[in-house]
Formats: sequence, structure tokens, C-alpha cells
Amino acid sequence: MTDDSHVRIYADCREEQLPAFRSWCITSDDPIKAKAIKDEYYRHNQGVAKALINKGFDKFTLNMYLQVGLGEEGKGLVE
Repeated sequence: MTDDSHVRIYADCREEQLPAFRSWCITSDDPIKAKAIKDEYYRHNQGVAKALINKGFDKFTLNMYLQVGLGEEGKGLVE
């Protein structure tokens, strides 16, 4: 299984890991713990989507934004 990875590479060959979407999340049989895990998953992905939008990404970013639930009524940001 793979996941996205975003890296900034500088002229001096330094690398900086940047936040990227998580494509999967673990769950739990405990409903309270499962909700906490899912909330953290969405919180992370929503943060990445907002950062990309703030950087000027357009329709592609908007699609990602919707994929993490920000565009759905009743599914606002996980606080």
C-alpha cells in the first residue's frame, strides 16, 4: 500500500517533508476510539486541503477539499 508524499527539495539538496493526504486510516472496535481516530484522520486531511487552497490550487484542490468532507452540509471542520 502506498500513500502520497510531498517533499520540497532545495538547491543545496536539502529535503523538507510536507504534509500530504492520508488515504487510509486504522479503526477500532471501540466506537469512542474509532470516532477519535476518524476525527483525527479528517482533521489532518482537511488541514492539508486548506493549506493547498491557501497556496492557490484551484479545481483540483476543490475536488480534494470535497473528498475530505469540507463541502458537505453538516460535515464542517472537525474541531
